[in-house]
Amino acid sequence: MTVDGHLPERHAIGEYVPPPPPTLRPPPPRGRGLPAPRVFRPPVPVEVVMRDTSISSMRGDGIEGSVILSSGPWRIEEGWWRGTPEFREYWDVELDRGGIYRVYENGDWFVDARYDA
Repeated sequence: MTVDGHLPERHAIGEYVPPPPPTLRPPPPRGRGLPAPRVFRPPVPVEVVMRDTSISSMRGDGIEGSVILSSGPWRIEEGWWRGTPEFREYWDVELDRGGIYRVYENGDWFVDARYDA
């Protein structure tokens, strides 16, 4: 509160009125729950049968079933700055017996990751 004059005894104490609190942000939206790949090292060799679109592991570790959904291919290229780059094409496949896997073909077929939800 202002007082007319500059002498020290001229003062006034006003009522303290704090400013309103800031508006709070709403909580962030819930994530979509994107799956994270669990990478297999070394990659698991698999047999891919195109006739009935099935995959089965050659090591007997439970990676098998018919493909019910697939996405791809996605090409990953290495050494593009050289004269003869190397590349692989990857697919994400969902199997009827459960699991979503990342597979690629490099002469033979391999599974190099399983997606964990």
